[in-house]
Amino acid sequence: MGELHRRRHDWVISPSAGHSVRSVVSEEPKQSSRPEIRMLMQQQLNEVTQDHRDSLSFVWTPAGIGRFWDLVAKEPRLQNLYFSRQLAGYLIQLAKYAGLHTGQVLDYGCGPGYLAKALVESGYDTTALEFSEGSAERVNRLISPAPKWHGCIAAQAVPTPLPDAAFSWIFSIETYEHLLDEWIDGYFRDMFRVLRPGGCLLLTTPYMENLDDNLNICPSCEIRFHRWGHLRSVPPDELTSHVIHAGYEVVYCRAIDLCTVGSFIRRPPMRDVSIRTVSTWIKAKYYQRLERKRAPDFPNQHHIRTLPHGPHLVLIAKKTT
Repeated sequence: MGELHRRRHDWVISPSAGHSVRSVVSEEPKQSSRPEIRMLMQQQLNEVTQDHRDSLSFVWTPAGIGRFWDLVAKEPRLQNLYFSRQLAGYLIQLAKYAGLHTGQVLDYGCGPGYLAKALVESGYDTTALEFSEGSAERVNRLISPAPKWHGCIAAQAVPTPLPDAAFSWIFSIETYEHLLDEWIDGYFRDMFRVLRPGGCLLLTTPYMENLDDNLNICPSCEIRFHRWGHLRSVPPDELTSHVIHAGYEVVYCRAIDLCTVGSFIRRPPMRDVSIRTVSTWIKAKYYQRLERKRAPDFPNQHHIRTLPHGPHLVLIAKKTT
């Protein structure tokens, strides 16, 4: 087939060798149709561009996810960026407000083990679970032998080798957003299985994350991927729906700033004094004294109700049966 050339009002087809040349005279396109043609061409270009982008997006598989996190865990320069390393203390404090006292605690999907280490150091009987043998070995090297440290167990799939109804509290921190769709139901049901009746699950995940904000492009192969391998942006109703379907009772589900947990409101400095800041401080002091005598159940404490909105979607759910 030959090339198509535009010569004023004629469309001339220049065929390949061996074919005769034929001129076709066409009418000038109507003025009103030109915007429609341009819109159609732009739409087709957008579709081609989107198809090209999709073809360059990294496809996360079980093997790819495991390899990615093994590589991240081995990279010393990334260790300080781990969520559990930065916020372990705040997570434990929030669990205390929600009723964590004694009993067996599980860090489900523990990653490098920073939360598990903090739990052991805080005096809790702690077990960890990881879906990579290499990561589990590193966690067991990280945490020194101690009476309340029961080791990190490696699992290949769910149901995991953990015993039924063995734990009073389960932490699953920044794990949900990495799961393939086909893993989600088994993930919640396995944690429900190993949780004791009356036990609680504390789960965190980024709140309504714009995944494009952490898009990376490999300069070698041009593949696009999320910096931390996140597969979904999570609204609260999606999370609570999965939890209820698995049999839990939702106790708390809010997007908060975890870094403010345990930070009680202090008297404002002179430069910040206003009717609003002083009244907020007086109200906080009032509730602090009132709740010392009769502490309300979680999450009705004043310092929980007034936690500011933030990027961390926190869910606490209970196994009632």
